Amino acid sequence: MRLRLNSEADDVRNHVAVLVAVDTSGSMLRRAVDGPSRLERAIEAITSIESLGKAVDSTEIGLIQFDSDVSLLMPLTRVDTKIDLKAPAAQLRNRSGGTRLELALRAIHNEFARKQVPIRKGIVLTDGETTDAEQCLALADQFARDGIALICIGIGSDYNEDFLAQLADRTNGFLYHLAEGTSGLEGLRQALWDSLLRAESEQATDVRLRLDLMAGVQVCGLQRVSPMVQDLGLANAGMWRLGNVGEADEVNLVAELEVPPRMPGQFRAGNVTVYYDMPAEKTGEQTCVQLIDLNYTSDAEQARDLNKSVVHFVKQARMMSLADHAIAAAKEGEVDQAQQHLAMAKRLSKQVGNRELAALLGGASEELGRNRGLARNTMKAIKIGAKTKTIVVPPTRH
Repeated sequence: MRLRLNSEADDVRNHVAVLVAVDTSGSMLRRAVDGPSRLERAIEAITSIESLGKAVDSTEIGLIQFDSDVSLLMPLTRVDTKIDLKAPAAQLRNRSGGTRLELALRAIHNEFARKQVPIRKGIVLTDGETTDAEQCLALADQFARDGIALICIGIGSDYNEDFLAQLADRTNGFLYHLAEGTSGLEGLRQALWDSLLRAESEQATDVRLRLDLMAGVQVCGLQRVSPMVQDLGLANAGMWRLGNVGEADEVNLVAELEVPPRMPGQFRAGNVTVYYDMPAEKTGEQTCVQLIDLNYTSDAEQARDLNKSVVHFVKQARMMSLADHAIAAAKEGEVDQAQQHLAMAKRLSKQVGNRELAALLGGASEELGRNRGLARNTMKAIKIGAKTKTIVVPPTRH
Protein backbone atom coordinates (compact mmCIF):
# COMPACT_ATOMS: atom_id res chain seq x y z
CA MET A 1 0.00 0.00 0.00
CA ARG A 2 1.36 3.39 -0.96
CA LEU A 3 0.10 6.52 0.76
CA ARG A 4 0.84 10.07 -0.40
CA LEU A 5 -1.27 12.88 1.01
CA ASN A 6 -1.16 16.06 -1.04
CA SER A 7 -1.93 19.47 0.38
CA GLU A 8 -3.25 22.39 -1.62
CA ALA A 9 -1.75 24.80 0.92
CA ASP A 10 1.86 24.42 -0.21
CA ASP A 11 2.79 27.93 0.90
CA VAL A 12 1.20 27.58 4.36
CA ARG A 13 2.97 25.88 7.28
CA ASN A 14 1.47 24.42 10.39
CA HIS A 15 2.23 25.78 13.84
CA VAL A 16 5.06 23.61 15.24
CA ALA A 17 6.06 23.16 18.90
CA VAL A 18 9.20 21.26 19.93
CA LEU A 19 10.26 20.49 23.51
CA VAL A 20 13.83 19.26 24.06
CA ALA A 21 14.34 17.19 27.25
CA VAL A 22 17.98 16.65 28.26
CA ASP A 23 19.23 13.97 30.66
CA THR A 24 21.52 15.68 33.22
CA SER A 25 22.31 12.60 35.31
CA GLY A 26 25.89 12.05 36.50
CA SER A 27 26.90 9.91 33.52
CA MET A 28 26.27 12.83 31.14
CA LEU A 29 29.37 14.47 32.66
CA ARG A 30 31.53 11.66 31.26
CA ARG A 31 34.13 13.05 28.87
CA ALA A 32 35.07 11.54 25.54
CA VAL A 33 38.76 10.74 25.05
CA ASP A 34 39.08 13.43 22.40
CA GLY A 35 36.65 16.08 23.51
CA PRO A 36 34.12 17.60 25.91
CA SER A 37 31.58 15.78 28.05
CA ARG A 38 28.30 14.45 26.70
CA LEU A 39 26.47 17.26 28.47
CA GLU A 40 28.70 19.97 26.99
CA ARG A 41 28.13 18.52 23.53
CA ALA A 42 24.39 18.55 24.17
CA ILE A 43 24.49 22.20 25.27
CA GLU A 44 26.46 23.24 22.18
CA ALA A 45 24.15 21.32 19.85
CA ILE A 46 21.01 22.78 21.46
CA THR A 47 22.22 26.37 21.19
CA SER A 48 23.04 25.79 17.52
CA ILE A 49 19.41 25.09 16.59
CA GLU A 50 18.06 28.47 17.69
CA SER A 51 18.62 29.95 14.23
CA LEU A 52 17.21 26.99 12.29
CA GLY A 53 13.60 27.55 13.20
CA LYS A 54 13.68 31.21 12.16
CA ALA A 55 12.70 30.11 8.65
CA VAL A 56 9.23 29.39 10.04
CA ASP A 57 7.89 32.14 12.29
CA SER A 58 5.27 29.94 13.92
CA THR A 59 7.79 27.43 15.35
CA GLU A 60 8.10 27.27 19.15
CA ILE A 61 10.95 25.69 21.11
CA GLY A 62 11.19 24.82 24.81
CA LEU A 63 13.83 23.18 27.03
CA ILE A 64 13.51 20.68 29.91
CA GLN A 65 16.17 19.05 32.10
CA PHE A 66 15.69 15.81 33.98
CA ASP A 67 17.63 13.48 36.26
CA SER A 68 16.13 12.46 39.62
CA ASP A 69 14.07 15.63 39.30
CA VAL A 70 12.77 17.74 36.43
CA SER A 71 12.77 21.45 35.56
CA LEU A 72 11.24 23.49 32.76
CA LEU A 73 14.20 25.71 31.85
CA MET A 74 12.45 27.51 29.01
CA PRO A 75 8.71 27.33 28.21
CA LEU A 76 7.59 27.07 24.60
CA THR A 77 8.76 30.28 22.95
CA ARG A 78 8.28 31.46 19.37
CA VAL A 79 11.50 31.65 17.41
CA ASP A 80 10.50 34.99 15.89
CA THR A 81 10.92 36.66 19.30
CA LYS A 82 14.73 36.68 19.08
CA ILE A 83 14.94 33.47 21.05
CA ASP A 84 18.17 32.89 22.99
CA LEU A 85 18.84 29.29 24.02
CA LYS A 86 22.27 29.99 25.51
CA ALA A 87 21.06 31.11 28.95
CA PRO A 88 18.58 28.26 29.59
CA ALA A 89 20.98 25.70 28.09
CA ALA A 90 23.71 26.87 30.48
CA GLN A 91 21.41 25.90 33.37
CA LEU A 92 21.86 22.26 32.34
CA ARG A 93 25.28 22.37 34.01
CA ASN A 94 25.93 21.58 37.68
CA ARG A 95 23.10 19.06 37.95
CA SER A 96 23.34 15.38 38.77
CA GLY A 97 21.30 12.41 39.91
CA GLY A 98 19.58 9.33 38.54
CA THR A 99 17.56 8.98 35.35
CA ARG A 100 13.78 9.34 35.75
CA LEU A 101 12.48 9.79 32.24
CA GLU A 102 8.86 9.59 33.38
CA LEU A 103 9.24 13.02 34.98
CA ALA A 104 10.45 14.48 31.69
CA LEU A 105 7.59 12.92 29.73
CA ARG A 106 5.02 14.29 32.17
CA ALA A 107 6.63 17.74 31.91
CA ILE A 108 6.48 17.53 28.11
CA HIS A 109 2.82 16.50 28.20
CA ASN A 110 1.90 19.24 30.67
CA GLU A 111 3.62 21.96 28.66
CA PHE A 112 1.94 20.83 25.43
CA ALA A 113 -1.43 20.77 27.22
CA ARG A 114 -0.94 24.48 27.85
CA LYS A 115 -0.68 25.19 24.10
CA GLN A 116 -2.69 23.22 21.57
CA VAL A 117 -0.80 23.28 18.26
CA PRO A 118 -1.08 20.89 15.27
CA ILE A 119 2.52 19.60 15.25
CA ARG A 120 3.99 18.62 18.64
CA LYS A 121 7.34 16.88 19.12
CA GLY A 122 9.21 15.86 22.23
CA ILE A 123 12.95 15.31 21.74
CA VAL A 124 14.52 13.18 24.48
CA LEU A 125 18.31 13.14 24.78
CA THR A 126 19.69 10.49 27.16
CA ASP A 127 22.73 8.27 27.76
CA GLY A 128 21.37 5.89 30.39
CA GLU A 129 18.62 3.52 31.43
CA THR A 130 15.60 4.97 33.17
CA THR A 131 14.27 3.53 36.42
CA ASP A 132 10.62 3.86 35.40
CA ALA A 133 10.32 2.19 32.00
CA GLU A 134 6.81 0.77 32.46
CA GLN A 135 5.38 4.16 33.44
CA CYS A 136 7.12 5.72 30.44
CA LEU A 137 5.60 3.22 28.02
CA ALA A 138 2.13 3.84 29.45
CA LEU A 139 2.68 7.57 28.94
CA ALA A 140 3.86 6.89 25.37
CA ASP A 141 0.46 5.39 24.57
CA GLN A 142 -1.15 8.59 25.88
CA PHE A 143 1.24 10.63 23.72
CA ALA A 144 0.13 8.65 20.65
CA ARG A 145 -3.54 9.31 21.38
CA ASP A 146 -2.78 13.02 21.77
CA GLY A 147 -0.71 13.22 18.59
CA ILE A 148 2.64 13.92 20.30
CA ALA A 149 5.64 12.18 18.71
CA LEU A 150 8.82 11.37 20.63
CA ILE A 151 12.22 11.63 18.96
CA CYS A 152 14.66 9.68 21.12
CA ILE A 153 18.40 10.35 20.85
CA GLY A 154 20.58 7.79 22.63
CA ILE A 155 24.21 8.73 23.36
CA GLY A 156 27.01 6.23 23.96
CA SER A 157 26.56 2.54 24.74
CA ASP A 158 24.74 2.47 28.09
CA TYR A 159 21.18 3.37 27.13
CA ASN A 160 18.51 0.74 26.46
CA GLU A 161 17.86 0.93 22.71
CA ASP A 162 14.95 -1.54 22.86
CA PHE A 163 13.15 0.69 25.34
CA LEU A 164 13.84 3.91 23.40
CA ALA A 165 12.75 2.17 20.19
CA GLN A 166 9.43 1.28 21.84
CA LEU A 167 8.93 4.89 22.92
CA ALA A 168 9.62 6.13 19.41
CA ASP A 169 7.51 3.46 17.70
CA ARG A 170 4.51 3.84 20.00
CA THR A 171 4.39 7.59 19.36
CA ASN A 172 5.30 7.43 15.63
CA GLY A 173 8.60 9.14 16.32
CA PHE A 174 12.21 8.39 15.45
CA LEU A 175 15.24 6.92 17.20
CA TYR A 176 18.83 8.11 16.71
CA HIS A 177 22.01 6.46 17.98
CA LEU A 178 25.09 8.61 18.62
CA ALA A 179 28.37 6.88 19.41
CA GLU A 180 31.19 8.53 21.33
CA GLY A 181 33.98 10.33 19.47
CA THR A 182 34.78 13.48 17.57
CA SER A 183 31.75 13.11 15.30
CA GLY A 184 29.38 13.06 18.28
CA LEU A 185 28.73 16.81 18.35
CA GLU A 186 28.04 17.04 14.64
CA GLY A 187 25.86 13.93 14.79
CA LEU A 188 23.87 15.35 17.69
CA ARG A 189 23.44 18.70 15.98
CA GLN A 190 22.31 16.96 12.79
CA ALA A 191 19.79 14.80 14.68
CA LEU A 192 18.28 17.91 16.31
CA TRP A 193 18.19 19.83 13.05
CA ASP A 194 16.66 16.88 11.15
CA SER A 195 13.95 16.54 13.80
CA LEU A 196 13.03 20.22 13.63
CA LEU A 197 13.06 20.35 9.82
CA ARG A 198 10.91 17.22 9.61
CA ALA A 199 8.41 18.72 12.05
CA GLU A 200 8.22 21.94 10.05
CA SER A 201 7.51 19.98 6.84
CA GLU A 202 4.55 18.01 8.24
CA GLN A 203 1.14 18.94 6.85
CA ALA A 204 -1.16 15.93 7.40
CA THR A 205 -1.75 15.22 11.09
CA ASP A 206 -3.32 12.37 13.08
CA VAL A 207 -3.15 9.96 10.15
CA ARG A 208 -5.07 6.75 10.90
CA LEU A 209 -5.53 3.65 8.81
CA ARG A 210 -8.39 1.15 8.98
CA LEU A 211 -8.59 -2.24 7.26
CA ASP A 212 -12.06 -3.58 6.42
CA LEU A 213 -11.66 -7.17 5.23
CA MET A 214 -14.06 -9.66 3.71
CA ALA A 215 -15.10 -12.79 5.59
CA GLY A 216 -12.29 -15.34 5.68
CA VAL A 217 -9.53 -12.73 5.24
CA GLN A 218 -7.33 -11.96 8.24
CA VAL A 219 -4.48 -9.51 8.75
CA CYS A 220 -1.38 -11.20 10.22
CA GLY A 221 0.87 -8.16 10.35
CA LEU A 222 1.44 -4.62 9.11
CA GLN A 223 4.76 -2.88 8.62
CA ARG A 224 5.66 0.65 7.61
CA VAL A 225 8.67 0.44 5.26
CA SER A 226 9.16 4.12 4.40
CA PRO A 227 10.07 6.79 5.36
CA MET A 228 11.23 4.48 8.18
CA VAL A 229 10.90 0.77 8.94
CA GLN A 230 8.46 0.06 11.76
CA ASP A 231 6.47 -2.99 12.83
CA LEU A 232 2.97 -1.61 13.44
CA GLY A 233 1.69 -4.83 15.01
CA LEU A 234 -1.96 -5.84 15.17
CA ALA A 235 -4.21 -2.89 15.98
CA ASN A 236 -7.33 -2.90 18.09
CA ALA A 237 -10.49 -2.85 15.96
CA GLY A 238 -8.37 -2.79 12.81
CA MET A 239 -7.24 0.84 13.30
CA TRP A 240 -3.60 1.95 13.19
CA ARG A 241 -2.23 5.38 14.11
CA LEU A 242 0.49 6.54 11.70
CA GLY A 243 1.23 9.95 13.20
CA ASN A 244 1.90 12.90 10.88
CA VAL A 245 2.99 12.93 7.24
CA GLY A 246 5.32 15.51 5.71
CA GLU A 247 4.78 17.26 2.41
CA ALA A 248 7.49 15.17 0.72
CA ASP A 249 6.83 11.91 2.59
CA GLU A 250 5.64 8.84 0.77
CA VAL A 251 4.35 6.31 3.28
CA ASN A 252 4.63 2.70 2.12
CA LEU A 253 3.07 -0.14 4.08
CA VAL A 254 3.35 -3.90 3.69
CA ALA A 255 0.35 -5.89 4.94
CA GLU A 256 0.52 -9.64 5.49
CA LEU A 257 -2.90 -11.20 4.86
CA GLU A 258 -4.20 -14.72 5.33
CA VAL A 259 -6.67 -15.41 2.53
CA PRO A 260 -8.89 -18.43 1.77
CA PRO A 261 -8.19 -20.72 -1.21
CA ARG A 262 -10.22 -19.88 -4.33
CA MET A 263 -10.56 -20.75 -7.98
CA PRO A 264 -8.52 -18.60 -10.44
CA GLY A 265 -9.90 -15.11 -10.89
CA GLN A 266 -10.11 -11.76 -9.12
CA PHE A 267 -11.20 -11.43 -5.52
CA ARG A 268 -11.87 -8.27 -3.53
CA ALA A 269 -10.31 -8.87 -0.12
CA GLY A 270 -11.51 -5.58 1.37
CA ASN A 271 -10.47 -1.95 1.45
CA VAL A 272 -8.16 0.47 3.23
CA THR A 273 -9.53 3.74 4.61
CA VAL A 274 -7.15 6.52 5.64
CA TYR A 275 -8.31 9.35 7.89
CA TYR A 276 -6.29 12.54 8.36
CA ASP A 277 -6.44 16.26 9.06
CA MET A 278 -4.90 19.15 7.12
CA PRO A 279 -4.79 21.91 9.78
CA ALA A 280 -3.36 24.51 7.39
CA GLU A 281 -6.36 24.06 5.08
CA LYS A 282 -8.90 24.12 7.94
CA THR A 283 -11.11 21.58 6.17
CA GLY A 284 -11.60 19.14 9.04
CA GLU A 285 -11.11 15.40 8.82
CA GLN A 286 -10.48 13.99 5.34
CA THR A 287 -10.59 10.41 4.08
CA CYS A 288 -9.32 8.39 1.16
CA VAL A 289 -10.14 4.77 0.28
CA GLN A 290 -8.08 2.14 -1.56
CA LEU A 291 -9.46 -1.22 -2.65
CA ILE A 292 -7.62 -4.48 -1.95
CA ASP A 293 -8.01 -6.64 -5.05
CA LEU A 294 -6.30 -10.04 -5.29
CA ASN A 295 -5.67 -12.05 -8.45
CA TYR A 296 -5.75 -15.85 -8.00
CA THR A 297 -3.99 -17.78 -10.76
CA SER A 298 -2.90 -21.33 -11.59
CA ASP A 299 -0.27 -19.98 -14.02
CA ALA A 300 3.12 -20.40 -12.32
CA GLU A 301 4.77 -17.88 -14.65
CA GLN A 302 2.17 -15.24 -13.86
CA ALA A 303 2.52 -15.94 -10.13
CA ARG A 304 6.25 -15.16 -10.35
CA ASP A 305 5.57 -11.80 -12.04
CA LEU A 306 5.36 -9.84 -8.80
CA ASN A 307 5.24 -6.07 -8.51
CA LYS A 308 8.90 -5.08 -8.15
CA SER A 309 8.24 -2.19 -5.79
CA VAL A 310 6.29 -4.52 -3.46
CA VAL A 311 9.17 -7.02 -3.46
CA HIS A 312 11.54 -4.13 -2.78
CA PHE A 313 9.69 -3.03 0.34
CA VAL A 314 9.21 -6.60 1.58
CA LYS A 315 12.98 -7.00 1.40
CA GLN A 316 13.49 -3.86 3.48
CA ALA A 317 11.13 -5.17 6.13
CA ARG A 318 12.97 -8.50 6.06
CA MET A 319 16.28 -6.69 6.60
CA MET A 320 15.05 -5.26 9.90
CA SER A 321 13.97 -8.72 11.07
CA LEU A 322 17.32 -10.27 10.11
CA ALA A 323 19.21 -7.50 11.92
CA ASP A 324 17.22 -8.19 15.10
CA HIS A 325 17.93 -11.94 14.80
CA ALA A 326 21.66 -11.27 14.27
CA ILE A 327 21.85 -9.17 17.43
CA ALA A 328 19.95 -11.77 19.46
CA ALA A 329 22.25 -14.55 18.23
CA ALA A 330 25.38 -12.50 18.96
CA LYS A 331 24.19 -11.83 22.51
CA GLU A 332 23.75 -15.60 23.04
CA GLY A 333 27.24 -16.31 21.69
CA GLU A 334 25.86 -18.06 18.58
CA VAL A 335 28.45 -16.52 16.26
CA ASP A 336 27.83 -18.69 13.19
CA GLN A 337 24.10 -18.04 13.28
CA ALA A 338 24.66 -14.31 13.75
CA GLN A 339 27.00 -14.29 10.75
CA GLN A 340 24.35 -16.00 8.62
CA HIS A 341 21.74 -13.40 9.54
CA LEU A 342 24.18 -10.54 8.87
CA ALA A 343 25.13 -12.02 5.49
CA MET A 344 21.50 -12.37 4.41
CA ALA A 345 20.68 -8.84 5.60
CA LYS A 346 23.71 -7.43 3.78
CA ARG A 347 22.74 -9.25 0.58
CA LEU A 348 19.20 -7.85 0.74
CA SER A 349 20.48 -4.34 1.47
CA LYS A 350 22.64 -4.50 -1.67
CA GLN A 351 19.69 -5.75 -3.72
CA VAL A 352 17.58 -2.74 -2.76
CA GLY A 353 20.48 -0.30 -3.25
CA ASN A 354 20.94 0.54 0.43
CA ARG A 355 24.72 0.95 0.41
CA GLU A 356 24.96 2.69 3.77
CA LEU A 357 23.27 -0.19 5.58
CA ALA A 358 25.28 -2.76 3.59
CA ALA A 359 28.51 -1.10 4.74
CA LEU A 360 27.30 -1.07 8.35
CA LEU A 361 26.40 -4.77 8.23
CA GLY A 362 29.69 -5.65 6.52
CA GLY A 363 31.67 -3.91 9.25
CA ALA A 364 29.66 -5.73 11.91
CA SER A 365 30.37 -9.07 10.25
CA GLU A 366 34.11 -8.35 10.25
CA GLU A 367 33.98 -7.37 13.93
CA LEU A 368 32.05 -10.52 14.78
CA GLY A 369 34.59 -12.71 13.00
CA ARG A 370 37.51 -10.92 14.63
CA ASN A 371 36.21 -10.70 18.20
CA ARG A 372 33.66 -13.54 18.28
CA GLY A 373 31.17 -10.96 19.51
CA LEU A 374 29.74 -7.49 18.89
CA ALA A 375 30.33 -4.35 20.93
CA ARG A 376 27.25 -2.69 22.41
CA ASN A 377 27.72 0.34 20.16
CA THR A 378 27.80 -1.92 17.10
CA MET A 379 24.60 -3.70 18.14
CA LYS A 380 22.86 -0.37 18.68
CA ALA A 381 24.05 0.92 15.30
CA ILE A 382 22.75 -2.21 13.55
CA LYS A 383 19.37 -2.22 15.27
CA ILE A 384 18.68 1.46 14.72
CA GLY A 385 20.37 1.57 11.31
CA ALA A 386 18.10 -1.20 10.01
CA LYS A 387 15.12 0.99 10.89
CA THR A 388 16.39 4.35 9.66
CA LYS A 389 19.53 4.14 7.50
CA THR A 390 18.85 5.58 4.07
CA ILE A 391 15.50 3.94 3.42
CA VAL A 392 15.47 3.51 -0.36
CA VAL A 393 12.23 4.24 -2.21
CA PRO A 394 11.98 2.81 -5.75
CA PRO A 395 10.61 5.02 -8.54
CA THR A 396 6.85 4.88 -9.06
CA ARG A 397 5.80 2.87 -12.11
CA HIS A 398 3.42 4.69 -14.45
